[in-house]
Amino acid sequence: MRSLIQGQTGPARGAAPGAELLAFPVLDQNGKGSSFDLAEAILRATEQGVRVINMSLGSEGDSPVVRDAVAYAVARNVVLVAAAGNEAINRVSYPAAYEGVIAVASVDAGASHLYFSNRGKSVDLAAPGFAVVAAWPGGKNVEVTGTSASTALVTGVIAALLSREPGLSGMQAAELVAKYADTTGLPGAAEEIGSGVVNLQRVLDR
Repeated sequence: MRSLIQGQTGPARGAAPGAELLAFPVLDQNGKGSSFDLAEAILRATEQGVRVINMSLGSEGDSPVVRDAVAYAVARNVVLVAAAGNEAINRVSYPAAYEGVIAVASVDAGASHLYFSNRGKSVDLAAPGFAVVAAWPGGKNVEVTGTSASTALVTGVIAALLSREPGLSGMQAAELVAKYADTTGLPGAAEEIGSGVVNLQRVLDR
């Protein structure tokens, strides 16, 4: 997902190629990890001064240790962005479900909600999540689908705005991204895309 945030060139160019990116791996090669690993990564990132934390992951379980780590980061004005989940259910996954975390859903190229993307009142924003081009080891590009890809794109948009306007706080940048998101106006859309589909150009042109 790194290339979706900070990719430098080619079809996998990210939204914020000029951003500084720190990696705090919490999942192994099989996509498995623990609540403790995630909580530790959130705390380490916060203590190192990170302004935006991308969490392209999720689970069904509420974890007190992760909840406390999220609260610690939010209290220090860190923006946390997390995947709503791909189970096609009417609630978002954790940690996206925690107070203060931006829960990201997926849409297709036409800005229509994708069937697998979790919905609900906790959804905050949406971004493309079908066949998104991302970099792969060995100099290859692959197409990825899911709310994890959408989450990385939203993180990239917020990071790009902070790079362009460093005087903004992380929270201010996140609020602007939500304010200038594209909405569909369709009944029930709020539970599918939240404030709308992110649109960096609209924010920059405001």
